[in-house]
Amino acid sequence: MKQLWLYSAAVLTGMPAMAQDYYLGADVWAAPRSGAVVLAMAPVAAAVRHYLGAPDQRLILSYPGGESGNLWASELRDWLVALGLPSARLQLQAGAADSDRIRLSVRPLDVDTLPVPAPREAP
Repeated sequence: MKQLWLYSAAVLTGMPAMAQDYYLGADVWAAPRSGAVVLAMAPVAAAVRHYLGAPDQRLILSYPGGESGNLWASELRDWLVALGLPSARLQLQAGAADSDRIRLSVRPLDVDTLPVPAPREAP
């Protein structure tokens, strides 16, 4: 919980008025990464700010296909989770048209996209 508060304090400056997509270029992502560096990436900060200001939303990471695109998006997702965002509200989506950037989109939460917990066995 402390991580989410710190992350929120670092990037939350107000609630955006409308939905918008944010683009994280491979050139920006190529920098050596740490929590502070990821927080300082303008597209990441803007997308998270939007996400945190919009209850009942999810953050979709649309990435280029292939192994390298999948690794890139997975690492970004891992950083976001490590910084306090709930993994159940982050969605990876392969097949982005651009091979050199990830699109971060804040969209309404679709209950069908959330992971379904495994049924519990009777005691």
